[in-house]
Amino acid sequence: MYMIAYISGRVMFKREETVVLDVGGVGYEAWCPPQILEDLQQGTEQKLYTVHIVREDSQTLYGFLTQGQKELFQLLLGVSGIGPKNALKIMGKVSGGDIIQAIIQQDSSVLEALGIGKKIADRMIVELKGKSISGDGVSGGENKTNGFTDEAQALIALGYTARDVIDALKRTQSSDMNERIKEALKLLGK
Repeated sequence: MYMIAYISGRVMFKREETVVLDVGGVGYEAWCPPQILEDLQQGTEQKLYTVHIVREDSQTLYGFLTQGQKELFQLLLGVSGIGPKNALKIMGKVSGGDIIQAIIQQDSSVLEALGIGKKIADRMIVELKGKSISGDGVSGGENKTNGFTDEAQALIALGYTARDVIDALKRTQSSDMNERIKEALKLLGK
């Protein structure tokens, strides 16, 4: 549990890796992935979903535009060997969807291409494989990808992207795995 779930305020200025939001006359500085910093415009009102990390010698805020990005960051922090700065670097180099796909396909080479060592890439796959994945991030919970791990793996093996597969599986109606795959294939074929 984190003390500050989100902050809303005016973007005062950006630095190389941080943004300062004025919230009721108080400036909050938050570390953000590079693509988020690019999207923020000085003088605009912005809401950042935050992770507040308290250490013996510091308190740091990490900010994200969506709850999914925040959840992905939190999951990356749960992997031993990945700290906040490395998690931001990973999120800055690859989309949540690509991370999801690498984990589902157990493809550590995608993660290694980001500059992550083989040991940590393998550990990410092992430790995150059982997490429930959604949209632009990930959410904890059942040991299934949106409840569709087997179906997702089968469809991804056919060449569909993880994001398209997950979106299609969410729209299926059947409770039978084979029927869900058939329905998803029809949706993906459109």
